[in-house]
Amino acid sequence: MNSISVVVVYRNREIQRIIHFLESLNNQTYKNFELIFLDYGSDISISENVQKNITLYPFVTYYYHDSRGQEWNRSKAINIAI
Repeated sequence: MNSISVVVVYRNREIQRIIHFLESLNNQTYKNFELIFLDYGSDISISENVQKNITLYPFVTYYYHDSRGQEWNRSKAINIAI
């Protein structure tokens, strides 16, 4: 069991930003954590690209919530992820 769970929510961000973030976590010396990564309705092309890159990081659990057409709601996205 992991001692720390990190929850990240996002929508339609550039893939390089996500990769840098994941690499930063991957390079941590403390490894007893998990990352819950919720995509809150990104465009399909972006979410497919993120899913493909996330498979390289075993500590990440990826979820997609289809909220396309709705406004960004960070609180709701965090609640869904939790």
